[in-house]
Amino acid sequence: MSQERKAAARDGIRRNAASQPAAARLETDRPSRWPTAVLLVALVLGSTVRLWGIGAQPPGLGQDEAVTAWNAWCLLKTGQDSAGVHWPIFYSRCTGANHSTLYIYLLLPFEMLGGMNVVTARLPSVVAGIACIPLIYYLGRRLFGRPAGALAALLLATNPWMEHTSRWGHEANICPLLAMVPLALMLWTGFWREGAAATPAAAPTDAPRPLRALAAGLLSGVCCYGYPAVRLFIPAMLLLAVALTWRQWRDLLRRRPAGALSVAAFILGLALTFGPLVYVHLTDSRINRRGTTQFLWNQPKYKSHLAANLAWRYVAHFDPRNLFRQVLPPSISRMGGGFGWFHPYGLVLMAAGLVWMLRRRSHLGVPILLAGLLAYPLGDCLGITDAGIPHPLRSSPGAGYLVLIEAVGAVALLAWAVRRSRAVRLGAGAVSAAVFVASNALLIHALLVSYNRDVAVSRDTNADLRQAAEWMRTMTPPPDAVFISAAQPAHLPYLLMLVHLRYDPVRWFAEPKDFVPFLEFDACRKFGKYNFYYGLEFQAEFDRLVRSGRRNTVLFVVSPQDYPALNSTFHVTRLLEVRDPAGTITMVLAATVLNPEGVPQAPRAQTAR
Repeated sequence: MSQERKAAARDGIRRNAASQPAAARLETDRPSRWPTAVLLVALVLGSTVRLWGIGAQPPGLGQDEAVTAWNAWCLLKTGQDSAGVHWPIFYSRCTGANHSTLYIYLLLPFEMLGGMNVVTARLPSVVAGIACIPLIYYLGRRLFGRPAGALAALLLATNPWMEHTSRWGHEANICPLLAMVPLALMLWTGFWREGAAATPAAAPTDAPRPLRALAAGLLSGVCCYGYPAVRLFIPAMLLLAVALTWRQWRDLLRRRPAGALSVAAFILGLALTFGPLVYVHLTDSRINRRGTTQFLWNQPKYKSHLAANLAWRYVAHFDPRNLFRQVLPPSISRMGGGFGWFHPYGLVLMAAGLVWMLRRRSHLGVPILLAGLLAYPLGDCLGITDAGIPHPLRSSPGAGYLVLIEAVGAVALLAWAVRRSRAVRLGAGAVSAAVFVASNALLIHALLVSYNRDVAVSRDTNADLRQAAEWMRTMTPPPDAVFISAAQPAHLPYLLMLVHLRYDPVRWFAEPKDFVPFLEFDACRKFGKYNFYYGLEFQAEFDRLVRSGRRNTVLFVVSPQDYPALNSTFHVTRLLEVRDPAGTITMVLAATVLNPEGVPQAPRAQTAR
């Protein structure tokens, strides 16, 4: 072939590529297996980071982690939650604040196999985080082509928000998975048909299937039984997506009988599962007990300008300062190392993605991603948070949709580089790879090293109570009574002790308990031989042990501030000092022995293990 013909052929290829959507060009220009390789890398990397050391990182156990772990254990052993309700569906009383039940039920198989402990409490979050990787690949591939799907999987696998929340066991941490499942199910059913898809493989070619649509509706409704934020996000996202693609839905309904029948089947399935939950929200005020304390309209400082405050809360979710850098100190729900919800380079990718979406407004995936973007703040903008900034857990249902926008931008930039000279391609590739590797290396160090050495994280995850409980399990002989200072970082230390002591639910229901109101919770002051008090308010219970006339070994778990008064009153023997990562004593375990005459005596010397 002559040089002229070769040049003409290259020009023709470029013109043909330029006429196609950017997300499709990498498929048609140069077919390759690189998207599959990227997906495999994302799965390996994402799984490794999410599983690495989850039993000790974060170092302790959050109160919300303990709530679900303990209630799942009670259900597994007795068929009722800790409040005595048999197999609750809409909410579990738990601490009195009434938690969603889906995470509790997802915990059951893990606790059945591995028992109740820190690792199993976190495994549903880990598995959900890993499952998001192939799921977002499916969404990206169906909407924008294989390159977008592969890069979305890699970006999600390395996303700071998703990596962090996948490593501890809060009920909100499965929200990104729950929020993407309905969209995946609707694409699987055959909704949003051919016409604006990026590639022939990205859209279904057959008619919607009514049975699939019914299953999709049923499962979409089940996803709404998770953390309350997802109950706002999923309906809003689906309604917005349908409204923004109304012409396709109009055409779908005209294709009788499959189109209209499939839509009716989806609505029926959704009504059968989500409908009862909506009814309970409207008729049972107890399901909203925790939320009522957080709503803006229940806060005097926000009532006078409620509409303005709601609007500000909504807009604040798009502030780059909240998305790309850490504003507040690290805690169990916030990353350390200065990382925000996305890597700093995500700002460039999202900007490129939004530009591409504006230029390709008729593309099938654009209105769907726009629906996710508009719905993303809804789970959080109704409530209050620390320092008034967005709450990452309540906003988490929208995380996957923002990652998809990043992926669209990444493919658009990659397609731009492919059309440039070899030097430009190599230079852009080298810079991008260096930035990606460096940022993720810093993230992994922050997530797996520095975060777990932070004193605030140790305090927030109640690492001292975990160490105290694990030592108590080894105490020989075991104490006859235990007094634990409730003036710890945890509001409800009894929950943490139940999990760390691996308490028997049968004993829990058989033994006497003493509950008192505490903020919006039900705080337990006593179960079995364990007593929880503020300061030295356990004098009355201690006097009862003295009057019993029996020999009792009494163990005290108190703060270092309370220890001097405790020692001067009861003449205890210090057994163990618990320290934070900075070496500061945060908890003291001490004991005394009551002889048959009720006179305090020093216990035998023991060694902390």
